[in-house]
Amino acid sequence: MEHLSSDPTPTYTGAMLYGSMIVLLAFAASNAATDRITTIVSFPDSTTAAVFWEDRQTQEGRDWCRVEFDEPWLSQPRFWQGRESDVTVERRERPADRESRLRAGWEQVGFIEIAGQRVPKSEVEWASRARAMAGLDSEPAPAPESIPPVAAIKDTPAESLPPSPGFVKLWGAHIAVLICAALLLAVSLRAFFLTPGK
Repeated sequence: MEHLSSDPTPTYTGAMLYGSMIVLLAFAASNAATDRITTIVSFPDSTTAAVFWEDRQTQEGRDWCRVEFDEPWLSQPRFWQGRESDVTVERRERPADRESRLRAGWEQVGFIEIAGQRVPKSEVEWASRARAMAGLDSEPAPAPESIPPVAAIKDTPAESLPPSPGFVKLWGAHIAVLICAALLLAVSLRAFFLTPGK
């Protein structure tokens, strides 16, 4: 049975197109949570929280909504659903306010931020204890080397420098390798082309 097309270009182009679409969708999915707008709302039990609006719709003549709490330190996201009229929107959260709220939330569950990474406090404590036990914290910093003044640096005349190696000593090994490679190529081409055919 013959193939419909022996040209590999459509298959390659299609594979590249599908691959780039998958990468684009994966990139968009990984950045989707950070692009959502955070809103500060009050609930019927007079609690206030920062939420993302998940779903708003009307069911059987009643207003209904579902919100997700903006608490990334939880392993599973928390949701609240109920009547939208029960939720009082106070304001949209500014990015700087969100960042400080998230930092406080992470610290409350036992994480601190070091160089842009959230690290458990216990690991930081263990690392500082290990540094203290190893004596790394007690070592003084090395003293900077003294740099001689510019006048003390002397130029050496060309006569006192050691002689440079000759051309053969510098490039001889390279030339020998190239000659051997050319000889091997010539022998293999001669054997290939001058071999009697069957």
